[in-house]
Formats: sequence, structure tokens, C-alpha cells
Amino acid sequence: MKKQYKIVLISLILLVCLAGFGWQYGKPRSVEMEIVEKGILGTDFLVQGTLLPKHSEILNAASNGVIKKIPYKAGMAVSGGTVVLEMGYESQADLEIQREQYRQQLTSARQNYDRLFGVNGTAKTSYETALSDYELAEQNYKNGMILAAGGSISQVEVKALENQRNKAKQVLIQAAEEYSDSNRKYYEQLMESYENQLAALEALVSPGEISMPYDGVIWEIYQEEGVYCTANQPVLKIYQPQDMKIQALLLTEDAMRLEPGQKVSCEFSDGTVTEGEVQFISMVAGQTISTIGMEENRCIVEVKPNQVPESAGAGHQVDVVISLVAAEDVLTVPSSALVPLTGKAVAAQSGVYVAEHGKAVLKTIETGKRSGGRVEVTAGLSAGEAVLTDPYDHGVKKGTRVKKVLRVEE
Repeated sequence: MKKQYKIVLISLILLVCLAGFGWQYGKPRSVEMEIVEKGILGTDFLVQGTLLPKHSEILNAASNGVIKKIPYKAGMAVSGGTVVLEMGYESQADLEIQREQYRQQLTSARQNYDRLFGVNGTAKTSYETALSDYELAEQNYKNGMILAAGGSISQVEVKALENQRNKAKQVLIQAAEEYSDSNRKYYEQLMESYENQLAALEALVSPGEISMPYDGVIWEIYQEEGVYCTANQPVLKIYQPQDMKIQALLLTEDAMRLEPGQKVSCEFSDGTVTEGEVQFISMVAGQTISTIGMEENRCIVEVKPNQVPESAGAGHQVDVVISLVAAEDVLTVPSSALVPLTGKAVAAQSGVYVAEHGKAVLKTIETGKRSGGRVEVTAGLSAGEAVLTDPYDHGVKKGTRVKKVLRVEE
């Protein structure tokens, strides 16, 4: 009797365990899902750039002598014509040397001005040529797009036309800057400054002074008071704060996806956020060392910010956020949702699990572009379907009962 009782008790325990196991196994799993919708496929990344002036120059000692006084410090704004360094001459010959130095600088400034803006100046012609080349390249690209749509030319040929258009646009931007009123004014101010300084020397007024050629900022001071300098030795570096740019080093693969004129977001150290425009993308790259000691291939990209805070100056760091769009108005899923398929018929395809009637159903899809941890779905899914964002994390298999949870917001 006792033996039969034990057998019955053990049987009941086994039945309870099996029932519990079956209930637990058949219980719907709470998994993260995402409703598939059309949108933009792209990525945002941040790179740190350096604020630099477009116009800067080094002031050299015009003669041999001792620096008697430097009344300003690096980082201070100084008006044009203000004395920024006083020197003492060793002899009258030093004065003559300085006069000749200013004459040569004035002649050089005039020649550059005449070359660009004179009667036969090249600035206007170069700008008009660059504009014509860009318009032609733009039209060729548009025609290529039409021909490619009809199958007359390949996408490789279209890409070549696009690259030609982008190069022509960069040349146009540089030519427009050279032909700009600000560049003309820069040379006019430079010539006026040299003329004033030469006149002052001719009149023997403060012959040992070096003055600011324009309203600007002292960037660096290379010498100290009491130090003996030789002629043409650098003493100060100055720049114009009115026209600044942001220079950044980008990985080559990221830089190649940019275009001149593309908009970016710039954040300065004081919290000021402004829009900027990509103006230059170097075609030359160099090797740099990353923070973890790896070699990287990077090239220079220059951005023109719409606004620069008054407190920001040369050498300040700026965070630049760049958005790269791979495709628009497309269905996308997270990369983690992809399930590799096996077999010859599906070797080049992937799959995703979707929730249908409370169960995980594996669907075969075709994928396209990838960016920012997401993948374009070109076939196999429809908008509104619920895709499991990470089936491996939840151990999901075909037929697993699943429970929809809150949609994952990207």
C-alpha cells in the first residue's frame, strides 16, 4: 500500500513539473519590437574642429635691433595703425633697411592687387570661368541622370559626372572668395597700412615702431622685451577676426561622402550653436594616430560658420555635427534585427522575425544601403509590420510565442 502511495505521489509531482514547464515554455516572451515605417536612412557623427582665421600674417622685424616694448598680449584686439612693438636701432643703416623693407612690401601688395583687381585682373575672369565650368558640369550631371534612367549610361559614369560637378563647385567657391569684396578690401587696407608706415619712416617719426596693418587680433608673440632681433625675424602673428573658418580632420571615408555647400551644426565652447556650410574638402589625405594608437587616414575639411561668438578666437575648439543621408523615404530596420539565411537560394538574402498572431514568423527580405546601425529593406517587408529588433538577445526562434512591448523609439 505504501509502495503504491509513493508511486502515485511521484507521478503527481512529475505531472505538476511537466505542466509548469509546459506553461513556462509556452508563455509568450516579451521582446522589443519596432513598427517598420518609411523614413531617412543616415547617420550623425561629431568631429572636433579648430577655429582659424582666413586672413593672418606674421610681422617681422624690419631691421636689427633690441625690442624695447610690446604693449599688448596675445589674444588682444588692436586697431589698425596702432603700435604693437617698439624697437631701437643700432645705426642709421638699419633705418634705411626698414624703409626698403616697407617699399618692397608695398610693391608686393600693389602687384597682388593689380593681378587680381586691376585693369587686366584675373579675379573676375577666374570667377566667370569657374562659374561657366560649374554650370556646364551641373548640366552634364543632370543630363547623365536622365540618360542613366533610360539605361543609356551606367551609374559609374553618372558618379564620374557627379565628381566633376563637385570639383567644379569647389573651384567656384574658391574663385568667388578671391573675387569677393572682402578680399579686395583686405588688399586695399594692406596697401594703405604700408603707405602710412612708409610715410612715417620717411618723416623719421618713431622709426623703430611696428604697427598693426589693419583692425585685428594678436595671435602669437614670438619674442620678449629686451631680446635682440635680426632683420626679417618673426616677432608677432596677427589675424583678422571678421572672417573665420573651422578646420577639421575627417576620416577619408566620411569626407568623401560630403559635398561643398552641405549644411552642418557647429557648437562653440560657450554653448553657442550655429549652422555652418562645408566650403572645402581636401583631395589629399594624411596618416594620423588615433587616441587608441591606431593609424588613421584623414583629410582636411573646412566649414564656414554663420556666426562666431565674440569670445571665440583662433585656436578655439568647435564641435561639428555632420549628418550624412544615404537614402530618403525608405523602409529600414536595425542591423541587429537581421538573421542570416542559409541555402543556395537565399545565400545573398537575409531574414527578420516579425510578430504575426502572437508568434515570431521569419520573413526573407532583400537589403540595400547601410548607415548608422540601420539597413534599408528593398523587398520583403511592408510599412506597419512589427519587427523584432534583436531576436538573438531573447533567444527567439521560428514559431516562438511573443508579446509586443513598447515600440523602440530611435
